[in-house]
Amino acid sequence: MNHPDVERAIYFRDVKLLPRAVERRYSRLYFGTEFCERLIPSYKEMGEVVSFAAAHRKTFTLVTPHCTDEGIRKSTGLLELLPAGSEVVFNDWGMLEAVREKNLVPVCGRLLIAIERDPRIGADHGPASKGFRTSSLSAGYFSGLLLSKGISRVELDDVKQGYDFTPREAMRISLHYPFVYITTSRKCIVAQSSSPPLHDKIAVGGSCSYECVDTVIEASVGGCTHRVLLKGNSQFYQNK
Repeated sequence: MNHPDVERAIYFRDVKLLPRAVERRYSRLYFGTEFCERLIPSYKEMGEVVSFAAAHRKTFTLVTPHCTDEGIRKSTGLLELLPAGSEVVFNDWGMLEAVREKNLVPVCGRLLIAIERDPRIGADHGPASKGFRTSSLSAGYFSGLLLSKGISRVELDDVKQGYDFTPREAMRISLHYPFVYITTSRKCIVAQSSSPPLHDKIAVGGSCSYECVDTVIEASVGGCTHRVLLKGNSQFYQNK
């Protein structure tokens, strides 16, 4: 992607991976978590990444997950550390007003865009493919609502079947590549798969030892050519 209108970003959660962000092809840093509020960065981590971005002249985007009230509180607290004009990807509508109140730039996360995400669907499903390509953005009123709230960028997954909509002139689109988000849960798949099962960790509000940070489980699904990847409380497939 060397088109002049395409901005390349690198997305990470672990501050130890910061050196990779120095690569010239990445002009923007994404930092945070989309799927689990237990992985919301600490103040220390946030401060380190913001300083790194400034020192290396990278633009910065904070990514926030779907949240309980506690997750909203933690995410909102991090907004204080962001330079003016920073982007915040929100995947919970409860974060939107907090972002706007801080005069930051809200970006609609991919978890809030409804589209069929089954990895068994492809572009070769004949007439049915058109229905599978319909998303929230296929409805003009949804784009209008976003723009009325000061949201001019939307994040999408690279779903196999593609999308059927025409972006409004004022709306920018970002594409996550190559891992496509399928679904998520309040319970952690990785902890549930531990031996013996960690029942207190899979329960909502239970403890957490962050097993998902270093663990990915591959699984097969009947009728699907893609392997499903289980990462923490969420599932993905790879589409290159």
